[in-house]
Amino acid sequence: MHRANVAIFLTVVGVIGIAPLLLGAVYVARRRLERDPERERMSRSFVAIVGVITTVLLVVGGVVAWTFSGPGASPSSMEGMTGMTGTPALASVGGGSIPMELADQPLTSYVDGPEAIADVTRLHGSTFIMTEAEIATYGDGLATIWRSGTPDAATAAAQVERMRERIAGGDSPFDAPRRVRDEPGVYATFGMGQEHFFFARGASVWWVAVDPSVAGRALSEVLGA
Repeated sequence: MHRANVAIFLTVVGVIGIAPLLLGAVYVARRRLERDPERERMSRSFVAIVGVITTVLLVVGGVVAWTFSGPGASPSSMEGMTGMTGTPALASVGGGSIPMELADQPLTSYVDGPEAIADVTRLHGSTFIMTEAEIATYGDGLATIWRSGTPDAATAAAQVERMRERIAGGDSPFDAPRRVRDEPGVYATFGMGQEHFFFARGASVWWVAVDPSVAGRALSEVLGA
């Protein structure tokens, strides 16, 4: 839609610029031709020719404007993308690998740095030690990944156990965590309409919130990243 709007705008600007010249030429030509009654038919033909030329200019102008306007970028898909590097399949930031796509949903929002650290701190509701953090959202909120870096793997594992204990204590909107079969150290819980998984990988703590319909697939993709 953005590209179409730009093309239309450029075409209209071009037509507005050339229209006075065309109208002036038609007026002068008609005045000269209509002085001679025998040339009245020629005058009408001339007007028709000018109309055809104007139509052709409109079409050509639209095609050229469309070609040079480019497809445009969606603001939501670019939000917070600065600082991301890596292959087309993965974005490597800090110590983690955030998938560019999750369960067929594209990455639509990405935040890192101090803002992400503040958001993850609010999520934990505690003073967990974090060296860096990143938050990725997919599709229309179908899935969200929170990843925080810690000084070492032991610290990350300890933080996950503290999270499990706090949730199991019942003072949260989540069900008691359960271990995910065949995935050591990975816990699952349900709350706020989504399935949630949290675990440690190396020196990172991961929390994945996803729609139940694609929960298993999303977890496999994150763990395999």
